[in-house]
Amino acid sequence: MTYTYIKRAVERRPCLYVLLIIMEILSLIFVFFVAGIIYRSYTVFESAKSDERRFDVYFENQQAEDPKDILANAIDSKTYVDNLPKLIDFITNELGYHIELLSANAFYDMDGETYSIAISDFSNINEKGKIRYNYPNGYNDEHNNINNSRFNYKIGDSVNIGGKELVIDEIYKAEVSPTGFFIKYAGDAPDDAIIDKFLFQLKEKPTYNAAEAIKKKINELFKMPESISLPEGLELLDEQLNRSQMVVSVIMILFAAFNCSLFYHYIYITNSETLRIFRICGATSGKCRRLYFTEILLHGVISLASAYLLYEHLLKKAAIKFFPGIEPIYTPKTYGFIAVTYILLSLLVMFFCMSRFVDRPIAQKD
Repeated sequence: MTYTYIKRAVERRPCLYVLLIIMEILSLIFVFFVAGIIYRSYTVFESAKSDERRFDVYFENQQAEDPKDILANAIDSKTYVDNLPKLIDFITNELGYHIELLSANAFYDMDGETYSIAISDFSNINEKGKIRYNYPNGYNDEHNNINNSRFNYKIGDSVNIGGKELVIDEIYKAEVSPTGFFIKYAGDAPDDAIIDKFLFQLKEKPTYNAAEAIKKKINELFKMPESISLPEGLELLDEQLNRSQMVVSVIMILFAAFNCSLFYHYIYITNSETLRIFRICGATSGKCRRLYFTEILLHGVISLASAYLLYEHLLKKAAIKFFPGIEPIYTPKTYGFIAVTYILLSLLVMFFCMSRFVDRPIAQKD
């Protein structure tokens, strides 16, 4: 029955069906192109400069007149270490970004001296219990020992920092590096060290809304730092252009899907006589719906295959030339998602459009 129905419909209106297929192909090509525009508008690439991906959080008040007030609102390293996993989880799991660099600067009093301490994150538990010693250029001898009255460390030495025995497994010399320790696993940090700053850098450039959400989370977890330096955002004109592209793209996709669905509706209305014959012959409403849905799938597969071949092998290069940066979106996964979404949306629209038509009594006139 399905074959007879489709064959009869095509024979009666061949031009209409050719026009339908052409319209579907053009609509799908348009959807493929719009997907690239949306991707380009709201995806930020890994090639973004570091200052476009970096957050700096300061606890020191540089405007304070009394030196004692500079770090009056600073947090201790225990507060930082306890809340750091919550911040990492928020950024990676809730927002979907990846952190490629995270470090905190702290001051710690030990043996009557103030040490500078850098604290890493929890990314490598194999570094637990290990520290790096930093010292300015010129304070070592040829055997990599420290010739200084305050510091006399070498690789393998054990240092007690905050009641924790840590082993020096690396000694680092740099002209601008402050003398102190680098704690490679955040859990090894002394609880009472004073954090004056921490920073992290994302792998991808965040959107404006994501950056604001991260700032809000930092304020919530770390007692309102003195200041937070956010990544450089888009210029206002660029951001407005991106939003406009997004709105227009969504409208275009909806228009393409509903336009095809309305065309189907017109075809089925014109085939009412054929439907009545099938109903008189004993076809149920369910079988008639299956006729419609089978034809939708047949047209959809033909149109999707044709649109894919035309766009992928002929039109995509021109689109990339005029809109650099859209190419990464065109993967089998993306094409598959568009195809499934398009078919499901067409079926859903046709289900509601055809229900009253199919359920009419056989003898009812249009």
